[in-house]
Amino acid sequence: MEATVSRVRQGIIPPVVAARWALWTFVITNLVTVEALFFTAGSGANGVLTGAKFFGLHAAVLMLFQLLLVARLPWLDRRIGMDRLTVWHRWVGFTLLWTILTHAVLVVLGYASLAGASMTKTFLALAGVPASLLGMCAAAIVVVVAAVSARYVRGRLRYEVWHGLHLLLYLALGLAFVHQLQETTTFSYSAPAKVYWWALWLCAFGALVTGRIVMPLWRNIAAGAELLGINARDLTTLDVDRKVFADLVTAIPEGTVKVAESGVTGPKDVAEYRGWGADAVLVGEALVRSGDPRSAVREFIEAAGA
Repeated sequence: MEATVSRVRQGIIPPVVAARWALWTFVITNLVTVEALFFTAGSGANGVLTGAKFFGLHAAVLMLFQLLLVARLPWLDRRIGMDRLTVWHRWVGFTLLWTILTHAVLVVLGYASLAGASMTKTFLALAGVPASLLGMCAAAIVVVVAAVSARYVRGRLRYEVWHGLHLLLYLALGLAFVHQLQETTTFSYSAPAKVYWWALWLCAFGALVTGRIVMPLWRNIAAGAELLGINARDLTTLDVDRKVFADLVTAIPEGTVKVAESGVTGPKDVAEYRGWGADAVLVGEALVRSGDPRSAVREFIEAAGA
């Protein structure tokens, strides 16, 4: 009887429902907080620029939400599912597009009204301001990614091309972050408001780093792995960047055999991996293409200083 009651109680709120409520409560709470701070003292030089600031803040919140959706946090992935999170990511992305475009148009229109100049002249003047130029570049990247993500266009692109363009959103995020830092107008009237705003950004970046890098490494280490490989090849796009090993190897604890995987075309690559701390190097294609695998292995061993 007690076991039955326990199962019923556990089933009152399914994990997926609890996770959705937790996620949306977090998002809405922060959105309401941002709006409250804005309406407290968020006015611009005129009504149009006030509207521009409103949409700019909401664009930033949407970008932070996008980061949270793709952070691959285990608690969300297991309960909501990456497929559902990806669908939300897509629609939030299109909402972000229109929010950014509205912000951009209102900024140009607002400053044009203040200066009594044409929108074209005002746009070119703003492009000469570093902070504004960074924002323009970030907006342009979002527009391009949104365009290639439309079903008609995406269906005619190779997945590798689409995914490579999609990764530019991380660049847009960085540009938007620096854009805000240089603008210095985001909640500048209140120190607590500024601390809250930048803490929100740090939490979003932290979620991404935790889900994409820290958690995978921690799982391998917690499993008691005595050998841990870092693959320089992105298995989605098949692009190779050997510096990925150099960036992540310091997170591997002492005593674990560190294996550098992919990106070896010759002895110099083995020597580079060795210099970054690799204990072993996984080589495949380079041996096949060498024509003389025995000599190639000898050269690789010599390059490693063995």
